[in-house]
Amino acid sequence: MAIFKIYSLLSGILQRNKSGASYVSLTVASTLISFIKGFVLMRYLTLSDLGIITLVSATMGLFSMLQLGFLNGGYRIFSEQHKDRSVVTDIVYSYFMVIEIVAISGITLMYFIGSLSGTEVLYALLASVFGILLVLNNWNRNMLIASKRVNEVNRLNLTSIIVSFIFLFTVPFWGLYGALLVTFSIELIFYILAIWRSRQLLPSNLNFNFKQYKWVLSFGFLPFLAGIISTYNMQVETWSIASFISTEALGTFYLPKLYIQLFFLIPGALNQLFYPEAIKAYTESNYAKVKNVLKKFVFVNASVSIFLVMITLLFLKPVIAFFIPIHVVGIPFIWIILPGLVINTILQPIDLVFYASNILRPLLWVSIIGVAFTTISLLSAGFLGSLTLTFASTIKSVFYVVASSSVVIFYMINRKRIWGTV
Repeated sequence: MAIFKIYSLLSGILQRNKSGASYVSLTVASTLISFIKGFVLMRYLTLSDLGIITLVSATMGLFSMLQLGFLNGGYRIFSEQHKDRSVVTDIVYSYFMVIEIVAISGITLMYFIGSLSGTEVLYALLASVFGILLVLNNWNRNMLIASKRVNEVNRLNLTSIIVSFIFLFTVPFWGLYGALLVTFSIELIFYILAIWRSRQLLPSNLNFNFKQYKWVLSFGFLPFLAGIISTYNMQVETWSIASFISTEALGTFYLPKLYIQLFFLIPGALNQLFYPEAIKAYTESNYAKVKNVLKKFVFVNASVSIFLVMITLLFLKPVIAFFIPIHVVGIPFIWIILPGLVINTILQPIDLVFYASNILRPLLWVSIIGVAFTTISLLSAGFLGSLTLTFASTIKSVFYVVASSSVVIFYMINRKRIWGTV
């Protein structure tokens, strides 16, 4: 098949350079492809269709909120190379099989009682199936990264993005359905290629041993809870705009949302590079090396932020105005959000200290503080009839500042525990 040939070609290229620079470069290339995809969708879809795409993607993201920490705990177990790690894959598949059955049953019931139309049922069923694939792909990435096969993850990511990019040619002709094909194909292609390359990613048995479930969750529930609260923050923002303003307004906000995703891609890739080194140094009580890693991380993130800001200032408006002038209206919201993005990116390395020391409660409190701020702000404005995209953008920017400031405060409170001085 053509997809497997593309994968093989990319494998040959990437195997020549396995350095961190190659990894970051690959992330940049993937970012550019994703950005082009966003341009095409914004060029050929109506604001209402973009709103539907956003809602479908948000629904897919809900399944990540249901994993309860199995992925987080399993990742740690695989990273430790625990002798019983193979049961985690069985648990993940068994648990989500039940979740999918419940989801499909619920959607079917809502159709028969008249709560959903035929078209809405189709969107919901597709979102539920590919939402599960999204979670399984996250688990596949965890296992591959824990096995020190980061380049394999990059090849899978790049191949799936390239193939989905090819499907972009259907968008001018099929509109919303072509866009859905692009969105769903990324997860489907990644999953097929992952299990084709590594059959050990598949389960060997169904597992409903609740004692083993509890064992996995003992490692992953707290980090999951912090992550789920952050995910809830994005859900509140999406549904508040759709409910209190309009689906079309959500389409107008598509450009800022896309920009945020692309802005965080490179810092996210850098985090994967610095994370293993920091964790290993901390477990060896080599605190001087940990601090050195953190300093480098902060410096690189600051440099990346400056670079991205300069690119944004120079090229964002003319590029958007030339290719997708209808979305020029979304640019002012990016300027409002950008300061918060930069502050959050520069201070992101502090999170790594808490993960390395396994002092995780502060991160949970940071998530709670951030979500409480966003929820109270957006819902209050919504019910008072004063919610606008400008207000939502301001809250988004301030949210990043509040979260980053909270991390710094909790670090100052816990620094003696972190560095073992008490």
